[in-house]
Amino acid sequence: LYSSAASDVYKRQVIPNLKNRNTSNILKPKVSSNTLLEIEEFLNKKSSMFTKVVAQNPDYEEIVLEFEVAFHKTLEFGFYQTQLNEDIKKFLTPWAHDEGRDIHFGGQIHKSILIHFIDGLEYVDFVTNFNMYHKDENGIKSNKLEMIETSTSRAILVSTEKHTINQTHANTVCQ
Repeated sequence: LYSSAASDVYKRQVIPNLKNRNTSNILKPKVSSNTLLEIEEFLNKKSSMFTKVVAQNPDYEEIVLEFEVAFHKTLEFGFYQTQLNEDIKKFLTPWAHDEGRDIHFGGQIHKSILIHFIDGLEYVDFVTNFNMYHKDENGIKSNKLEMIETSTSRAILVSTEKHTINQTHANTVCQ
């Protein structure tokens, strides 16, 4: 939200209704430019002549994880690697998987929270070499981070589609 000397300009982020799941990317839901224009026209007709409303999609900033994991001995790595990636996506973007959850703008997450979540899954034996990165709206990936925070209040933290999850074994870690 900002204002200029001549008039007030109100920027508002728009998120589509996720109940029908009819968005092309459930992790980064956006409305069409036609819908944004219709919203602007509708609200600008209802606003004072000194105010301008601008509707826009939010910025989505990705959380990218790279780590090694050992699953319990009898479990097949490929299957549980996929399962773990899905569980991480559900943890980081719960609103994309549960109709009742709201999307929150802004925010932050600590690496320790993610390690604790992953290590607590019943099929995970242990996690090692855990790295976390922040990819901004322009696709620029950060260096390794301990905590990720959105760069603007109009941004939403989301999971990347596919995290880098590699296999490790107890005998290669504890030499």
